[in-house]
Amino acid sequence: MLPRFNNEAAKKTLDRYKFYLSFENSNCEDYVTEKLFSNYNYDVIQLVMGGADYKRLLPNNSYIDTADFKNATKMAAYLNVLGNNKDKYIEMLQNKHQLVWNGHNTFDEASFSKSFCTLCENLNNLDSNRRVYRSMNDHYRISRCPPFTKAEPYYH
Repeated sequence: MLPRFNNEAAKKTLDRYKFYLSFENSNCEDYVTEKLFSNYNYDVIQLVMGGADYKRLLPNNSYIDTADFKNATKMAAYLNVLGNNKDKYIEMLQNKHQLVWNGHNTFDEASFSKSFCTLCENLNNLDSNRRVYRSMNDHYRISRCPPFTKAEPYYH
């Protein structure tokens, strides 16, 4: 288990591996686990699985999405090839450095400042920004959180 809230211990653990499973514990639309970003700066390629649109969040060719594989056997074969191809693996690590925040996928001072203005504006106009959810369970679990599909067998 990866040590939490201890960057040095996490680095020491992750330095022994090439890949890290950043799997969501819920398959909710746009939900992203904290593990994805808390371990992003370590030299591991993250495998992702969940309801988020990872292409919108992360640089191309900087992570591996389990949804891109027909089954676990095909994904394992790809991981073996990638793990043994030093140049390709390093290229993926370098692609992680293309991550920049602004709005949903990049970050700059103007959008950061604007977000506080938007927050204040919404708080000062509660009536026009009010939404009522009669059932949070219905909103998140049913409409936005479909169950994970059963994985195909590892061996055929």
